[in-house]
Amino acid sequence: MGNTKENELKEAIVIFSPHPDDETLGCAGTVMKARNSGKQVRIVFLTNGSGYPMAATILSRKRIRDLTTDDFLAVGKERQKEALSAAQMLGLTPENLVFLGYPSSALDKLPDTPSRQALINRYTGKNCTYGLVVPDYHTQTYGIPAPYERAAIVEDMTDIIRSSQAREIYVTDGFDRHKDHKAAFQMAHDAANAAGFNGKFFTYLIHASTGMWPWPRSATPDQPFESRSKGDPPEPSCPSWPPDDRRPMTQGECSSKLAAIRTYTLEMRLEGWHFESFIKSEEVFWLRNIAQGLPPPHQT
Repeated sequence: MGNTKENELKEAIVIFSPHPDDETLGCAGTVMKARNSGKQVRIVFLTNGSGYPMAATILSRKRIRDLTTDDFLAVGKERQKEALSAAQMLGLTPENLVFLGYPSSALDKLPDTPSRQALINRYTGKNCTYGLVVPDYHTQTYGIPAPYERAAIVEDMTDIIRSSQAREIYVTDGFDRHKDHKAAFQMAHDAANAAGFNGKFFTYLIHASTGMWPWPRSATPDQPFESRSKGDPPEPSCPSWPPDDRRPMTQGECSSKLAAIRTYTLEMRLEGWHFESFIKSEEVFWLRNIAQGLPPPHQT
């Protein structure tokens, strides 16, 4: 029994997702393969995805200028529900998911040092972690929410890496053009180092610099991801092409991934073509050596 427990812990993977949907777009196949091989899977949502004005207009049927903090919180609640549904499609349970509840569309703005007043999110009016459908991790663990400070989120992420005994970490790439995604990479990097992590640190790409990713457009389960020339260099140019790790997807895995993506109904109404373009005959990842530090900033 002891050896079995130890082996399970050694095979644990942690996926950091800036918003509900990134984990499915980038890692659904990896989740299914891990689950089927008996690995422990933990998906950690850094935010509830509340800071999405276009989604709030659709959900509330209001104009952007008329939106209130309640409308943005409603978006976060809906996206948590969607994340739970997507996870179920991939064979996971709510126990596999962790919601941190930090500010959506503001991860890059978290103050580096404690201040008299933590960041107040412009969309939700919150200045500390919060739960909607699912309570936030810090409140569940420590009995109180965490302030919107960079040190707090890195500490939560460090705790999760340690408690999970993670052997693999996945997070959005530092060259992703979304500011939350860049910040997620930097925070995961710092948390991995703080936790003494010595496993494999993988990144996945959701938004490339010119928007020409993924390619080919639309769901193409019989084709791999390709680079797309639009000037010089081709897209994606950062991270470098080809990727370090190309993992084949079966037709059945592609079908399950597509079903999971489509549970994100709010986002599908806004970015359906982009979402379905992640259905390919593979998933791709970049392997980072965190001991070598962060990559240089992406110049756009």
